[in-house]
Parts: sequence; C-alpha cells; structure tokens
Amino acid sequence: MTDVFILTKPPGSTRAELCFTLMERSTDPELYLIGDGVFHLIKPTGIPAGTIITCKDDALTRGIPAEEGAYPRDEFYERLVTGMMENSDHVYSF
Repeated sequence: MTDVFILTKPPGSTRAELCFTLMERSTDPELYLIGDGVFHLIKPTGIPAGTIITCKDDALTRGIPAEEGAYPRDEFYERLVTGMMENSDHVYSF
C-alpha cells in the first residue's frame, strides 16, 4: 500500500515543504501535482523519490511542458480516486 500526497501549492510554500518532509518518511509515496503544484516540475529538486503524477491540463495551462507521468484531466482524476480509495494507507492533501 502507498501513501498518497496531493500537492496544490507552488514551490517555496511552507505547505509544499511539509509535504516533502512527510514524503521522505513514507516507504512508498505517490505525489499528485494539481493546480499550482505543477510548478514543481520546472525544478523538481527537493521532491523526494517516489511516483509523481501530474494533471496534464494544469501543466499545459501554466505553460509547463507535460512529460511522462502526466495524464489528461479525466484520466488523472480517475487515477487519483483509485489511488486514494483502493491503493493507499494514508492520504495527505496540501
């Protein structure tokens, strides 16, 4: 089972720093970047190891190239709900 982390805050936010601190303590983290959280893709330094899943529409809207691990809105939210409901031990939202 995984720990799901949902991040909507931009780099430099104290909430983003807290998210990454908790991710470091997780054995199997999945990070979902939504809204302004996609700005972490510009300089992904500081993001602990784990699976990173991005809302492709949010990235493209903000002018950030969507790369591997980016899903169109419908698929992104379907994967997020499945991850939270079926595959996770804990869910953290920032």
